[in-house]
Amino acid sequence: TIILGGTMDNDVNLNLKQLMAADSQISEGELSRRTGVPQSSIHRILVGQIKESKPSTLRPLAAYFGLSIAQLQGDEPMPTQR
Repeated sequence: TIILGGTMDNDVNLNLKQLMAADSQISEGELSRRTGVPQSSIHRILVGQIKESKPSTLRPLAAYFGLSIAQLQGDEPMPTQR
């Protein structure tokens, strides 16, 4: 069981890190290949350089993990199990 969450400012950053870890430690590069999101954008989200990502960036990331954008952003509850 993996419980996801964090503070509002860091939800995407923290949730994405935890989701990647839960997905057999998927790398930034592999996530980029699977979602079409540039690896540089994924990296900037993970290190906290992007505070508000565009929906066009979040949509494929959320879809890959079976979430809504609102869940990835922390605006709606995350599933308690993945």
